[in-house]
Amino acid sequence: MNPSAEPTPVFPLLEQVSPDRFSGPMRAMETGPLALLPPGMVVTQRHCYLAKHGTWVAYVQQAEQAARAWQGVRQPIPGRRVGLDLLEWWRSASGDRAEALTMTTQPVDELGHYLLGYFRLAERKG
Repeated sequence: MNPSAEPTPVFPLLEQVSPDRFSGPMRAMETGPLALLPPGMVVTQRHCYLAKHGTWVAYVQQAEQAARAWQGVRQPIPGRRVGLDLLEWWRSASGDRAEALTMTTQPVDELGHYLLGYFRLAERKG
């Protein structure tokens, strides 16, 4: 499969919402967990999903499966506090595709939904 091809939905059973709807939590994910990514990585696409429970490991497994479809390999995250910094990221061997997953640690609405952020990444040029 072509690593630059458009992805199939990673979380087809979750409600996808506009990043603007939860701009505060999205900003917190981008300045918090995503700050642990290597310098020079920038977000090029944002996808947000409402999750009924904070079952982080299950969502990571789904993202891992999706990454395999484009030959993505989970990358190490130096400095990450396992269980506290809810972040994983994948990169293709060729380096032309990278994606990351993060999740809020607290519900974002009155129904108790957590917010998953799924990000397409690229290396900053120049």
